[in-house]
Amino acid sequence: MALANIADVEARLGRSLTAGETSKATAWLTDASAMFVNVAVQKFEVGESNVRLFPRDGIIRLVQRPVIEVVSVTDIDGVEIDFTFDGHQSLYDLGSVTPVIVNYEHGSADIPDDVVATVAGMVVRTLQIP
Repeated sequence: MALANIADVEARLGRSLTAGETSKATAWLTDASAMFVNVAVQKFEVGESNVRLFPRDGIIRLVQRPVIEVVSVTDIDGVEIDFTFDGHQSLYDLGSVTPVIVNYEHGSADIPDDVVATVAGMVVRTLQIP
């Protein structure tokens, strides 16, 4: 899913897109979004991740943010592990268990404005190439 839309591109370009530009811009929004997600290592949209992590001193930090809910934490054999969630991105009190499998929900219904601006700006610059 694109992190910006045609309206975002038009707002930054200062005019409406032609039918041909709209077709190209739609594809470029998808491409620019994929590149941004890859570099940022963030998915931004609401989603769920199931990741294998290695605690350090009994602590792990979840990469995708914001964390909505930690669904489960298990050891490699699927046995539930007790933990303390700080309400932000870190899990504590995991002891010496390694690795752990964490299933968690993350993301936001609204894409941050700076992300939208960056992705839309990438497409605007591409449209302006003669």
